[in-house]
Amino acid sequence: MISIVISEKGGAERREIFDHDEITVGRVKGNDVLLPKGNVSKQHARVIVRDGRYIVTDLKSTNGTYVNHRRISHATLIREGDRIYIGDFILRIDSNITGDTTPHEAASSTTPSPSSTRPDAGEMAAALLDPPTVSGVQANSSEKAATRSTSLGSVQPSSTRTDLEVVSHFPLENDPDIDDGAHALKVPKAPRMPRDLQPTPRGIEFPSRETDKGASTSARSSSTTGSFAAVTPPLFSEATPSTRTSELAVDDAIRAAHRELIQELVRHVEETLPQADLDQLPRPTDATASQVKLELVRASEKLSTALDCDLALLCEAARLELLGLGPLELLLADESMSRIRVAQRSVSLQRRGQPSLHEGVGYGSERSVLRTVQRLCADAGKPVGADEFVIERDLGGGRTLSALLAPAALDGAMLQIRRTRSEAITLNVLVRGGAVSRGMATFLSHAMAVRANVLVVGSLDHGVEDIVSALCSCAPQSHNVLAIGEDDFGGRAVRLASRIEDSKLTDVVRAAARMAPDHLFSRSLTGEPLAALFDTISEGQVGVVLANPAATLRQAVERIATDVAGTRALGMVTARDWICNAFDLAIEVSRLKDGRIRVIRIAELKGTSPRDVFTFTYHRTAAGGAIEGSFTASGVIPRLVEDLAARGVPLDTAIFRRHPQA
Repeated sequence: MISIVISEKGGAERREIFDHDEITVGRVKGNDVLLPKGNVSKQHARVIVRDGRYIVTDLKSTNGTYVNHRRISHATLIREGDRIYIGDFILRIDSNITGDTTPHEAASSTTPSPSSTRPDAGEMAAALLDPPTVSGVQANSSEKAATRSTSLGSVQPSSTRTDLEVVSHFPLENDPDIDDGAHALKVPKAPRMPRDLQPTPRGIEFPSRETDKGASTSARSSSTTGSFAAVTPPLFSEATPSTRTSELAVDDAIRAAHRELIQELVRHVEETLPQADLDQLPRPTDATASQVKLELVRASEKLSTALDCDLALLCEAARLELLGLGPLELLLADESMSRIRVAQRSVSLQRRGQPSLHEGVGYGSERSVLRTVQRLCADAGKPVGADEFVIERDLGGGRTLSALLAPAALDGAMLQIRRTRSEAITLNVLVRGGAVSRGMATFLSHAMAVRANVLVVGSLDHGVEDIVSALCSCAPQSHNVLAIGEDDFGGRAVRLASRIEDSKLTDVVRAAARMAPDHLFSRSLTGEPLAALFDTISEGQVGVVLANPAATLRQAVERIATDVAGTRALGMVTARDWICNAFDLAIEVSRLKDGRIRVIRIAELKGTSPRDVFTFTYHRTAAGGAIEGSFTASGVIPRLVEDLAARGVPLDTAIFRRHPQA
């Protein structure tokens, strides 16, 4: 039997009970749960129950399925009290309905509060020493990654949750109902539970020691009993300006408390085992790993907490910090990640086409962050040097590591891992995602067909890679493509080294031009390599696509002009004219507040100043947070159209016609 409580934005709750163990959710008839809204797919999701455990699976829906504000890509275990977001609807599992309860009685009853139980020592040992199974089949690594990362970051006590929540059909990671910090609530210090309600501590001795800088002290060990003190989530006694904001504040407080518990577990093992065994590179030995697991089991038996949390997951997080790469162990396997950043023990990540968000509880110990950097460098075959504190490593698989250690990092080690795009993206995908209009995509595809020179401008991680990849994809299959950089654009491009010294990179640029490619794609260049690229354009190289990191097109042109003028001893006016005449088109890309990328403008650079051909005009922010606007043609017919016609590639100029209301 499955009982689901369904609520809609601005509407009342309803409960539906099914006497079978599998139900489907969708927009059309034939689904068990009918949600008749346009942002719900025809067959959106499936919920099944096996051995008392509930599993939700997304059925490749358009807008996605979210569990506790996190989009799921695999079958995900859910607990009572977890929220499942489908379009404008929120679904919750209610497992406390008895078998003789009729649907009518269930609908008139109130929703019980979720509850949880602490595992005993045997369950804890089994969780650490034996992987979990789903329906009797061992979960694969991707399912375990999704389940653990979701559970660690989304523990929700029923006492601090509210069912009145504004939800948009727009992906919840991007929901701007959050107050962007401008009106963020200050989280009050977590109060202690009354003595008569606190769990009785059972004495495991942890020596008194100061916590790492920046960590809260709500779970610090008691000086009188030598055991962990109980930790409770913060309580709010007054109305908050935003339900979503208050929930995020509670999540932050719970995340900090969980981090404290992980820190105590890590500290206990560090003080019990020799430090040299834990710091062995690239990983500790099997004997050390077995000792770590046993010590974590012993420590967890004595851990007393009032938080509604899964101690097995906290112990697993501590084990990964001590023996592996901590929270990054699971995130590195996710191909959708474009960037992972660790600063002050917090982990933030960015998926392609989405804004940055915090993931999980982060690291419990500053020492664990340093171990992660050392192990990543050892895995790459270049261990951290004795006096090295600025680190750059190629981790393979299109991933690069950048890290800062003490004394350069004053607030603890920080690191960033970026993954270059390995799969190709098309202009049609960008059109469906709202990044460009159909007319803009048509114009760009024709420009690539005649090998136009294009300058792509945008801030780092603001969609420049997507635009460049789409331009590469629309190049005719018969064209030869060279790329200076790590991106292979789905195998379309032959790659040339870019992470070398300037003198050798200059030779690479010149050698690439001598290969006479139909298209030459290049990452950002500076100094002599950049000037060499403009030399090749002056000598007749066409099909050059240069990605330049800059906030605006004006800043990009000025920066390139300054660089070239200094390298070749030219005046700024001459350098600027050289640049504007080198490129046929310029594309300016930006990531808006809703997390989606937009091409802000396509301009023609030839002449004294850029002439806009297409622009994006902002209209308003929708209730769900999506930025609404329109792509508008300026009415200017670019000179490139004449080149298209001369080469037998005519283009209908109606796409450049200015709309009467524009």
